[in-house]
Amino acid sequence: MMQKFLPTPKAMQSRQIVGLLVLVISIFMLERVGWAARLQEQTVTWLQPIEFFGMHTAEVLEFPFYIIEHEHKNLEEVQNLKRSYATALAKLSELESVQKENEALRAVIAASPGHTEKKRLAAPVLSYALTAVAMGSADGVSEGDLVYISDVLMGRIVRVQKTQSELVLFSAREAEPVLVQTESGVQGLLVGTGKRTELTQVPVQLTISPGERITTVGQQGIPPGQFVGIVASVAQPSTAPTQTAVIDQLQSFYTVPVVEIR
Repeated sequence: MMQKFLPTPKAMQSRQIVGLLVLVISIFMLERVGWAARLQEQTVTWLQPIEFFGMHTAEVLEFPFYIIEHEHKNLEEVQNLKRSYATALAKLSELESVQKENEALRAVIAASPGHTEKKRLAAPVLSYALTAVAMGSADGVSEGDLVYISDVLMGRIVRVQKTQSELVLFSAREAEPVLVQTESGVQGLLVGTGKRTELTQVPVQLTISPGERITTVGQQGIPPGQFVGIVASVAQPSTAPTQTAVIDQLQSFYTVPVVEIR
């Protein structure tokens, strides 16, 4: 039987040195005859398609992530723009309401002994399912208080406990109608359908235009001039004596972490 002999470490080291010398001599000879530059050019030519394929593949793989990130940023920008737009319209409505008030009467009211500044509370949303906030009687919340998001009047507090309160959005079916008017002076009732708010009980002979601001007229517990949204669209059945407009409140209770209570 033949025995197999394994090379010793010293023999392996010698082979490596010989191989390295052969490689160095080969490179030197190639340089001398001018083949090294050609070989380098040919190697670059061979590798270019592979490099291009790798770069193209990386771009294809990164593209979906770029789209997702880009769309997410666009969505955030749209939400921020809608909040800023709603706040600007609310401030405009408030300024118009203030201009209509009698300054002398306001001075008398402010000087009266029982006059106090209306509270403004930033209440964290406790539950979207129950439309509840994490503030109650211990924080100064009372039944009938108004709920705002970015200065848009969205609903009212209906039940108050010590540390939490429930509210009813104007878009809910159980919400009490609110007397409102367009900026052109057309009055109607703001009612909820369960999914949205609508301006109803408007005679068909009156004109309502999309884009008009809607503010409160003033009733018990709700002061005048409070911004509630804009006219999104108008439906006018030919047989009905009244027309209905869909109201866009520009904000949603179900997308914000905090609301304001006044």
